[in-house]
This record gives sequence, C-alpha cells and structure tokens, in this order.
Amino acid sequence: MLLDSRSLVARTIRRQVTDRIPVGELCIDDALVAAFTGTSRVGFPHRRQIAHRLGLDLICLAADYGPLTAQGGLPAADTVRWNDIESWAGQTDLFIFVLLDGGFAWGIKTWGFQQFVLMVMRRSADVAQLLHQVEALNQGLILRAADLGADGIVIGDDIAFRQGLFLPPDSMKELFLPSLVRQAEACHGAGLPVFFHSDGDLGAILKDIAGSGFDGLQGIESAAGMDLAAVKTDYGHQLCLWGNLDPASLVKEMDTESVDRRVRTVLASGARDGGLIFGTSSGLFQGMRPLSIERVYQCAKRIGNRWEQQ
Repeated sequence: MLLDSRSLVARTIRRQVTDRIPVGELCIDDALVAAFTGTSRVGFPHRRQIAHRLGLDLICLAADYGPLTAQGGLPAADTVRWNDIESWAGQTDLFIFVLLDGGFAWGIKTWGFQQFVLMVMRRSADVAQLLHQVEALNQGLILRAADLGADGIVIGDDIAFRQGLFLPPDSMKELFLPSLVRQAEACHGAGLPVFFHSDGDLGAILKDIAGSGFDGLQGIESAAGMDLAAVKTDYGHQLCLWGNLDPASLVKEMDTESVDRRVRTVLASGARDGGLIFGTSSGLFQGMRPLSIERVYQCAKRIGNRWEQQ
C-alpha cells in the first residue's frame, strides 16, 4: 500500500526502508513562490500549489518571532506564530516541521556576530543566561507546535561556514551541545522527532551532534565538503539525513542528463537502508530557476520511487 506523505516521512525519520524516497525543503522563499505562481501577494493557496507542483512530502514552517525590540530580549512563546500551520495540518497530508532558532542564532540576533563570538570566547555569563532563556522559549514553542498539529521540529543554528566551525570545537561542546541535548529531550517529551540544521562544515562536531539525541540532520552542505556517503556510513544508524543537493546548481538551467546525474548522486550516497529525505542543503530562494527546480524534483520523484529496486 502506498504511504501518504506524513506516514512516509515518519517512517523515513525512523530510518525504515520505504518504497519511495520522500522529498522536501527546509524553506521556500515567498519571492520564489510568487515567481512560480505569478501572484504578487503570496498566501497559503500559492504555497500549497508549489508543494503540489513539486510533489513535496513535507513542509517546514519558520517561526515568526515578530519585530525585535531595541532593548533586545526574547519574545514570549505565546506571541510566536507559524503562518498557516492549521491549514497545512487540516488540508494536506504533508509532514509538518516547524523551524526554531537555536542559541547561536539568538546570540547573533542579540549582540551581532563579532561581539557574540567574543563573548563566548571570554566565557561571558550573559551567554549562558541567554542559552537558558532560549531553552525555556523553545520548550514552550515545542509544546505549542505539537498542539497546533506539527509533526516534527527543526532547530536551526548556523554554527559553521565552509572552512569549519565559527568557534573552537571545545567551546561548542562545552556550551552549546548541552543546551541542544536538553532541547532535543523537550521535543521527544512532546512526542516529536527533532532535526538539527546548520550550513557549513560540521565535521569537527558531527559525532557529538549525532550523540545529542537528534533524530536527523538537515543540510549536509556539499559545497562545504560534507560528504553525504561518508556521513551515511558513519552516522546513518543514528540520524535520518535530509538535504545535500547544492542549491547553487538550481540558479542555472540544467539539461536532463545533468539533472539525472545530480539526483542519482544524492540518492546513491544516502538512500541505502532508508533514512534519507531528498532536498537541497538550505532551501529554495529567489534567483533559482523554476524550470531547474521542477526538473530536479520530477527526477527525484521518478528515480526515488521503488528506490530499493535500483
């Protein structure tokens, strides 16, 4: 029996072999939705149209935290929204992720990148206090998301760039990892699987992320040297892997042969024994070519169906 999208993604997160490979994106920029649909005012029907047109099995909704105050500080959990989450839950069979900012992201928002990194290196007590505040906020948001119909959580914290981590591995392990562990535990306490997302080269800390209670890893940026096949070999028994297609490849037109080669490379590297969600490492954005996106997803659906027979 063919699984619906929600069941398919749920089984894939548990790293069970399925009859097809699910596909989905961390985000889809409204400007790109407008380019696809020809509308000047993007709403739920247009976003759903894109999801249907690409054959997506999941949707990931970013948290709308509202405007940040001049005094800084985190919002109250009951003021944060995910646009149209009830509509996605009630009118589609897609697996619904909600995206939450982690402590590193909130540190940059609060103090700016350079000052925040300097505060971490100096072991500022303000950083530890912020992390506890982020945990409390996210614990409240996790419960709200579950009540509103979310099926899973993504904690987004861009902690690396293409040459490695923004901070020494010891600082990441001592300060940020314990906070992430507690947030993962909160997700499981609410009955929701949880993924970690970061761009960049995570090699120095990947073992720790895999052991932190996360069910999956989103990103796996090939342009940063993240080798999907190697990550699958080393951590595929712990993590469902989602992403790896280079988003830069969608900025130009690709012929059928190029599309087929890129899609097959991702699937061959990560789909064995289940536990792969096909997608880009960072999402779909304005400037990408709609035709290239459609070709990639048509190819992924065609090849990904009955993948175990490949």
